[in-house]
This record gives sequence, C-alpha cells and structure tokens, in this order.
Amino acid sequence: MRKAIEKLKFEKNPDLKITVSIGVSQYEPNEKISKNIEKSDKALYKAKMLGKNRVEAYHSPASF
Repeated sequence: MRKAIEKLKFEKNPDLKITVSIGVSQYEPNEKISKNIEKSDKALYKAKMLGKNRVEAYHSPASF
C-alpha cells in the first residue's frame, strides 16, 4: 500500500509527491481494541521518527 501511494501521479500537478508512514501491531486474544490502537500508534510514531515513508511494526519490550 505504501509503495502504491508513493507511485500515484496527479494529472493537474505532476510534480506532487505523496508518501505515507504506517504503524501496525498484532492483535492479542482478549486485548482491548484501545490497547491495540495504542501499540499501532507507537509504531507509527517510530516510522515517522526514523525518516517517514515507511512501515513499522510494534514490538513489545522484552520481559524478564
């Protein structure tokens, strides 16, 4: 999806370029949807911080 958006061409403004950053996370059984959205949001901000125009997956901190 990210690459398809990046390749879009606009007839009225051929120099216009659009990029997208995406954050994803895996839904865990019995997890509240708000928690899953929070994890995806963290991944999205990581994608933006690392240079934008990329997809980042949420990885939970290692538990000991």
